[in-house]
Amino acid sequence: NAPLMAEPRQGATATLLPDGRVLIVGGDYVGGSYTYPNKYAELIDPSHPLAQSTLSLSQYGATSTLLSDGGVLVEEWGLWDSAAGCITPEVSEVFDPSTERFTPVGPMSTPRTGSAAIRIPDGRVVVFGGVDSRCAAVGTVEAFDPDSETFQVIATGFPEISGFSATLLDDGEILIAGGQGSDWQMTDASWLIKP
Repeated sequence: NAPLMAEPRQGATATLLPDGRVLIVGGDYVGGSYTYPNKYAELIDPSHPLAQSTLSLSQYGATSTLLSDGGVLVEEWGLWDSAAGCITPEVSEVFDPSTERFTPVGPMSTPRTGSAAIRIPDGRVVVFGGVDSRCAAVGTVEAFDPDSETFQVIATGFPEISGFSATLLDDGEILIAGGQGSDWQMTDASWLIKP
């Protein structure tokens, strides 16, 4: 049997690290009749069922992307508040498997929640989509440079959609497919992004 997580969760991301361990980030858990975002990450070693660690994030993890050096970029998840509206995250974090610690990086030029992230062949991580603190779709595409630990806008005009799929193709382009617009209507459109 594989090891149990410290607590149940759904909608989390799982990133396989070069040493065989798995970093589990985000998702939510149910407490009573409410669902809460999970602010903890877990590090599981499938070869040692009792070797697991619970790690604290500064906010709620949403995406996790393996970096070329074996670290993991974690994009934080914002929240919806009935009074405040969209609350976007203040930071992103990089997980270092050797120290088992998260370090804040960034910030992005436009903090966003609900974005997608993909590592491209040159080692940068492209972040796109999501909404800003006004709950408006973010039309910029940003790239995270692991060497400088900074974000830079590399494109504008990203479609105003959420809930889309994003796939890195063999030629380095990213295929965006489906999703829904700000009018809550689903689309059958697809787009290609060339970072």
